[in-house]
Amino acid sequence: MLDLQQTRALIDSGDVEQKRVQIQAVLGWLFGQSQDGPTAGAARRETDVADAINIVQTKTIGVPGLASSALAQLTASLSIVSPKVIEILAPLLAAVAKDESASARDAATQRIIKADWPPLIVGALCLSFSDLVLAPQTRDLLVVKLVRCMQAAQLSHLANLVRFLLILAKSGDRKRIVQEILSFMNTLDSKLGNSEDQDWQDGRLSKEKTEIIRIEGTLILQICFAVRQNQELGTDLLLLLKSGNRSNISSFEFSLLLAMSQIHRFETSALDALKSIITTACKDFEYRHGSRWIPDEAKQELCPITVWNVLHRIILKSEHWDNLAPDLCNFAFLLIEGSHSTPVLGANRIVLQEHSDTTLWGVFDLGSWVLLELCRRHEPVVATVVDQILSRIITKPMNILTYSYIFEEIARRMSSRTGNGSSDSGLLQFGPKILEVLNCLGEVPVNVCDRFLWCIKPLFQSGSSFRDSVLIPLRKGLFSSELASRKVSIATLIYILKLVEAPSESGSQNMISSHDSEIFYILRRGMNQQYDIRVQLYQGFLSIIENQLWLASTCLDLLIPQFTRYYEESAAIKAPLRLDMCFHNNILQEPLPHLMTAIVSAVLAAKEKGRDVTEYVLVFDNILERLIKADLSDFDIDKDADYVSDGEESKKARAVVDVLLGVYDTAIEYAMLDDDMKDSQVDLVIGLHRKSSALRAFMKDKMKSKKGFGNKFVHHPSSCILATRVKVLRCLFGPMAIPRLRSSADFTQQAINDTIAVLTKTTTIVSNPQDQEEHIISLGQLLFSEILKKTTVGIYPPKSPDRAIFGSAVECFEKLTAFVLTDMPDSVHEFLDEIVKACGTEDGTQDGEIGYVDRFVIEVQKLIADVLVPQYPYPREAVLLIKCLGDLWTFLSKCAASTNVEYELEKLEAFPIALQDWALNTWGSYQSLDSALSKSLVGLFCKLQKMAPDTHKIGKFVSGIQKSFPFLLENDDAESQDFSDFDAGEIAEKDVSPIITMILSNVEENIDEARWILSKLKQHKYEDVEDLRIESVIYSNVMGVIDVLWSILRSELPFDAADIVFGSMIRVFKLVNGILKYKTLNPGRLGNRFEKLIDLVTAKLRDGVTDIIPVMQERDARDSEVGGEAKKMGAAKLFKKRKRSSRESKTMPALIFETEQFDRYLIALHKKQKSNINLMKYVKRSTARDFKIKENVIAEKDGLKKEKKQKNEK
Repeated sequence: MLDLQQTRALIDSGDVEQKRVQIQAVLGWLFGQSQDGPTAGAARRETDVADAINIVQTKTIGVPGLASSALAQLTASLSIVSPKVIEILAPLLAAVAKDESASARDAATQRIIKADWPPLIVGALCLSFSDLVLAPQTRDLLVVKLVRCMQAAQLSHLANLVRFLLILAKSGDRKRIVQEILSFMNTLDSKLGNSEDQDWQDGRLSKEKTEIIRIEGTLILQICFAVRQNQELGTDLLLLLKSGNRSNISSFEFSLLLAMSQIHRFETSALDALKSIITTACKDFEYRHGSRWIPDEAKQELCPITVWNVLHRIILKSEHWDNLAPDLCNFAFLLIEGSHSTPVLGANRIVLQEHSDTTLWGVFDLGSWVLLELCRRHEPVVATVVDQILSRIITKPMNILTYSYIFEEIARRMSSRTGNGSSDSGLLQFGPKILEVLNCLGEVPVNVCDRFLWCIKPLFQSGSSFRDSVLIPLRKGLFSSELASRKVSIATLIYILKLVEAPSESGSQNMISSHDSEIFYILRRGMNQQYDIRVQLYQGFLSIIENQLWLASTCLDLLIPQFTRYYEESAAIKAPLRLDMCFHNNILQEPLPHLMTAIVSAVLAAKEKGRDVTEYVLVFDNILERLIKADLSDFDIDKDADYVSDGEESKKARAVVDVLLGVYDTAIEYAMLDDDMKDSQVDLVIGLHRKSSALRAFMKDKMKSKKGFGNKFVHHPSSCILATRVKVLRCLFGPMAIPRLRSSADFTQQAINDTIAVLTKTTTIVSNPQDQEEHIISLGQLLFSEILKKTTVGIYPPKSPDRAIFGSAVECFEKLTAFVLTDMPDSVHEFLDEIVKACGTEDGTQDGEIGYVDRFVIEVQKLIADVLVPQYPYPREAVLLIKCLGDLWTFLSKCAASTNVEYELEKLEAFPIALQDWALNTWGSYQSLDSALSKSLVGLFCKLQKMAPDTHKIGKFVSGIQKSFPFLLENDDAESQDFSDFDAGEIAEKDVSPIITMILSNVEENIDEARWILSKLKQHKYEDVEDLRIESVIYSNVMGVIDVLWSILRSELPFDAADIVFGSMIRVFKLVNGILKYKTLNPGRLGNRFEKLIDLVTAKLRDGVTDIIPVMQERDARDSEVGGEAKKMGAAKLFKKRKRSSRESKTMPALIFETEQFDRYLIALHKKQKSNINLMKYVKRSTARDFKIKENVIAEKDGLKKEKKQKNEK
């Protein structure tokens, strides 16, 4: 055993050669000692090793050649030395630099770097190199070495290697180091497999996968720490992450960006990068979902949508990383609030991952899914999410529209976790904050407030302590000085009553708890407040009676005392109601029609539950009889009063009439509620309608009496019960129709118009449309099968009452269909199916032979044909029915896959083709009939073109334009396609621009899709995507677009229409220029199709524009000449005409610029192309393309100026 103390003394006292011998002995002992296995004296030997290392570190300097020799021995012994011995490396290198030279040190360093590094000492070597100043070449070798070590290292050693690489990045070569780290981590991340694998779903990951996740978290923390210390490193890292293929970003890169978003200096940049990734993914999916001409194989290869799997894997990883879940939560909120597509109230469509490939989703859908998935996976996150949602609603109450369905889903899950036997929901911990939200809801509409109440439904269940604690604040809110606060209190109390549990069958049906009695007592105080509060209160009672039939008797007892104030019992007085009592200081206080509607509903419900309501029935019968006998004067309606001005007396007079009309409406509904109406009831209804009609006619005359005001009086029915409207319409149409009522066209039309008003109100105030599903389906079935299908429209002249009835029915059906498709997607199946069943199978087809969607479309097409064929066509009604088809198509193509509409996507290929042919033929036959009808048919055709593009059919539309407007150039019709069999008639000039805009909307979408797929091509190597042959598909699509544009542009269109075509041509040139740049960067064989594309672009776009623009400018110059006829037009028309001149166009210079860029890129491609195609023959010199100065036109204008100057001088 070497005596280190004696050796140190000999070194201190000896000469250079003695020092050399002793230090060599120490080195030999060190390298030999490291081979010893652990023994009983291991601790002592480790101390001796430390002493030996100290001797080498301190005594080597000054002994020539010794340091170099020691480094050579160390390099040869790397495979056997211990990590502790590596500590001598830095002092030895310093000694070499001092005793010899820096170049000798660099040479020695490079020899060590090039040697094989055992995994055991890699960390020690990294630590030794960390404090050294390395030459650039040496540092490059070290980076390469460490990258290789990282790729071969064990997981436990990765952290040290990455940390040292980040330290090296301070000295330079940051981009390369960061790129190598990201590349390796992406490879490592791919070993985790798919998040859909069973081990991920079960949470039973292997030890290796768990270790990888842990290492990834550690490395993200290290990288973020390095970025905080080195801002330039963070900048390079962000640039690298942004420049990559965003469609294939890995979960590690996404997590790294999330972590960097918490660094102050990079917060904005990182969040922008994340939002850009999500936005790009959503846009990519939109293109993949919408484009039909791009092959599916090319879409999948060039643009795989991986964002769902990436986010899902990050959410699963967050179970192992404590700091990831909050970052992901904040990012989800950022996506939701940063999206531009906030859901409409009632349109609940939270896209789930299982529908991610079929449903068109956006940024909002993705953010919502992330929040819900986080809450499902991490119970501790739920409290944070709920707290943030409530805080955002408090800050901006209209955020209820944004978060209502997310919050409802979270509340439902929290309630289910507490168990059905628990009295309180998991939301109870947020009780104080929810109360704060309720105090802020006064700023939002009542239906939005109801939406929030629906979300927190578990808190109001019977027995909830929150329900008890909320009564005191609600009672105070009902007497607040703020009207909005009172509305919120009313809405909340009504909602609580709607959730009250009915008593058991053994108990009394009319017994309510003291708690519920207290709520009714509080609501009774609201009957003495303002008009708006009472309206909301009475509508609330209607909803209570509809949902809680057993509470009808209690509601009736509460409403009757209020009604007796206005009921006149004395038979000597003709007017049964004291309308003057409804006013206070000329201001309407009592909405009497709403009160009567609530009482009628309560009476019927209480009667159904077994209560004797004979007394109330007699009262209403008495009111109906007296209403028929009473005149306007009996209600103190002054026929000579001023009903037009804005004074208080005029407002009161109009309000009295409005109240009386509402009373008539309620009385008519009450008289028609019996299933079997007697003749006396029919007489009552007819008499009441006559009174109502007379009052409406009186007001119409009064409003028209003063010139300039017109008919401003508008009355809306007070009822908002769709069930009642369905019952009224059944008395007019169908097997239960009453002939005497149906024979009154005026009454029938008014009934349908009132139904439209009630439907509009229902779609506005109802927070949960599914509650009205049964009535909406019944109404749709009745409107279509009993009114529209069975009305003979061909015999009615334009202004006949029956035609007005049919028009109102079509309008009502269109509004109903749009509401179902937009706000009730899950009810579309039942809605269409019931309509089809009611229509029957008149054409001989068997049930199930074709789908109900196709059957519905066929029925609508038949109806459109019926309204257009007769002697008196109905273009307005046809427009509304066409809109129904367009709305249905939009629904099927976008969100049918995530609902219960059983419509296979394969059928969507045949469906639009047949509907396209129908729209095209109908347009050809009837486009000249009506401008709105023409544009509606073109709009429907263009919607369907997205699914089944067909340039031949578009050519028929273009032929209609060409027949209406002659060609600009002589002999230009030689190239036109022959559409002699398609005669569309002449198109009005005012309709040209809208029609061209709609036609070119699909053309521009095709251009955008081509530019999108081209951008994806640029992200791949040419040889990797060559087999897809997508380029030829792009060329074919662009050539079809060019043909359409050129066909339209050749016609002598108004310049505003031509300007639209110029805009589309600019987009085509940008696309073609992009293709030329791509082919220049990836030179190869161009092919015949490419040459055909270039030939088409030069002949029809570039050269065609060169020929057409001068002719167009000459025409504008001729039209703008100021002559005697132009002077008579007036200044306004002259200005309007001047604005349409080509001189004012901003698109024309841009188009010329793009043509010049086309020639430039064509020349560049010709120099690099490898085929034998001569592209230079398509290039035009700029001087040859410049537009000529027409001397005759200039001389003519100069002559006009001289003549004008001479006249002015005279």
